[in-house]
Order: sequence, then C-alpha cells, then structure tokens
Amino acid sequence: MIQTDALAVPAIEGPVDAVTQATTAAVATTVLARDTSDNDGALTEAAVVEEQAQRIPCGDSYTIVRNDSWYRIAGAADVSMKDLLDVNMATTQTVLLVGADICLPQGASIAAPTTTAAPTTTTAPATTAPTTTAAPATTAAPTATVAAIPNVTTAQVQQLIRDIFPDDQETKALEVAFRESRYVATADNGTCCVGVFQLHWTAHQSWLDDFGIYTRNDLKHAEKNIRAAYALYQSSGWGPWGG
Repeated sequence: MIQTDALAVPAIEGPVDAVTQATTAAVATTVLARDTSDNDGALTEAAVVEEQAQRIPCGDSYTIVRNDSWYRIAGAADVSMKDLLDVNMATTQTVLLVGADICLPQGASIAAPTTTAAPTTTTAPATTAPTTTAAPATTAAPTATVAAIPNVTTAQVQQLIRDIFPDDQETKALEVAFRESRYVATADNGTCCVGVFQLHWTAHQSWLDDFGIYTRNDLKHAEKNIRAAYALYQSSGWGPWGG
C-alpha cells in the first residue's frame, strides 16, 4: 500500500532557486512513494538521507541570466541536457529563475562573457549651425510579414526524420510521428499541440526559440519541429509521447 497523506514537506522561507525547488520535490516524491507496509507505517529520517545522498555530485555552479533555457545552458557547457537535468534533479519543466544558481556536471564550465572598456570620449569642437532645409518626404514603413512555412510532402517529412534521428531510433521516430500527425507537417489539434510530432507549444515554449521556433505557427515548419522533437527525446526519451 502506498501512503500519500502521511508526510508534509517543510515550507521553505525566502527565495527559492531552481535547484532547491527540484531537490525538495524529488525528495518529497521519493519518500512519499516508499512502501509503508511495515508495522507502524513510519517514514524514517534515514530513508530521506539515503535519497538525498543519491544526487549526482555537483561541479561548478552557474547563475541563471535573462532568456536562459535548459537547452541553451547544456549547449554552452558542452554537456547533454540529460546530464544537466540529472545533476540538478530537474526536468525540462523546472522553472529557471534569473539570478538563481544551478549545478553543472563535474568537469563542465561556462566561460563568462568578455567585456570591453567603453571608449574614451572627447569634447566635440564648437560648430556653427548649418542652414536647414526641409526634411524629405518619408514613405510608410513596410508591413512585417510572417515567415512562410515550407510546403513539404509526407515523403519528405519521413526523410527528414531519418536524417535527423539516429539510425537506431529511426523506426520508433517514424512510428511516433505517424501516430501523432500522419506525417502532416501542418497538423494542428486546435488546442495545445502542433506539427509532425505534435509538440505542446505552451509546455515547451521557453526553449523552442533555440530551434528558430518563436510562435505557435513556427511548429508547422517540418524540419524545425523534428529537430526540436529530437532534442526533447534526448532529454526525456519517448516519455513525452507516451513511451
């Protein structure tokens, strides 16, 4: 029998960073899922300590900045997103708070951006005002256009999947894509999910810009959708699609 109402997770006062949130949630979930079928059903302090000890050792720390995402940080540190998420006991849904510190896998680091000194300014020489002339007539700024979505066939979609996914995952990727969209790049369920792999726009919006996906409609771009799906597979396996 699994007891789910016998343990309260202590409240944490003050600011909570992404790692603290993920660690607290992971420990609470693991402890609540323990078999409490012993005589008194008690959860021992030793069990909690054991779960905390299983966390992967942390290497250097990294401070979150504006527009960061798990995928962007993994790329900058040259590590897989799975290793980055594991060392922080996080998932792709864990919120990254600006100014909070997270762990990098041991041996990984992110170089600090270089800055250059501002150029020395000098006092401008005195000038005489030139004779003014009427400003030339201006034309209205051109209206911004939405990037066109390439028109691809289902055969081209299948070939893109073979090109992007590794050989040992091609068959599974093709099966998932067929089940999700029938290889139709512009498939849209009208609520949450769009494109070849029916990616959830709201759930993954925070990191999709790494693949040139800035709007929900961009998910209908077959190659961008498939590359984003492969990145999601690398971090979470086939779980997001039901395994």
